[in-house]
Amino acid sequence: MIRLIGTLATVVRALSCCLVLWSGAVAVQAQDDRAPDPHIRSAHANLLDAITTGLRRSTTMRDLVERIEASDLVVYMEWRVSPDSHVAAHTAFVSAAGGRRYLSVVVDPRLAPCQLLPLIAHELQHVAEIAGEGSVVSEQSLAAFYRRVGFSTGGWERERYESRAAIEAGERVTREMRETGSAASRAR
Repeated sequence: MIRLIGTLATVVRALSCCLVLWSGAVAVQAQDDRAPDPHIRSAHANLLDAITTGLRRSTTMRDLVERIEASDLVVYMEWRVSPDSHVAAHTAFVSAAGGRRYLSVVVDPRLAPCQLLPLIAHELQHVAEIAGEGSVVSEQSLAAFYRRVGFSTGGWERERYESRAAIEAGERVTREMRETGSAASRAR
């Protein structure tokens, strides 16, 4: 789910959160100490552990992370309880500066474990979509992009968008996790 942040105060809050996360960021590629500039960052080890699990068990997750790592995006992932019971995660545009574009991915920590990786893949698909569209440099250009390639999910308080590719990415990861789980069970 793409959520466009609507107020300056929210943007400032998101940016300050990103700065706090950046100062204590843990890289998805933590196993490779030579990774000088990870593009997916979080101060939440359990989110990074989930992504690492996805990288081991899902071709889709590996492809998404590779696309993001090869882009100009920096993505800060965090846990936050969603005030909207219909939104378990969302991606928001934060800023563009110094040749980088900054996004925030927020995931509701109340998710069941079986929902987490497909939902992360769903959000990372949104990030990969944005990575491939260099014209997205603000909330407004993000909204214009998703009006073109996605569809509105409604909401009277905020514009929210979805894409078929993000839905499919989550579904693929669900299948891949089942397949690798079944293969591991058969190997025992």
